[in-house]
Amino acid sequence: MSMPHLPTPPAAPLPPENRLIALLRRAGLLDWFLLGLVCAVALAYLIPDVGSKASPIPWKAITTAGVA
Repeated sequence: MSMPHLPTPPAAPLPPENRLIALLRRAGLLDWFLLGLVCAVALAYLIPDVGSKASPIPWKAITTAGVA
């Protein structure tokens, strides 16, 4: 005796997509690297005092090293 095939319930409708995100996705401009880059620049602009005052590269040690 086999079980009768039960129909699967219909899937819930998806929420409507944001119009701006849909436009950017259609244009191919929603790239996560570019989005992260824009966010990093925006944070640096909004909170400039959080960063370091010193250079991350020790230029003094590099420029004073002689070449023989």
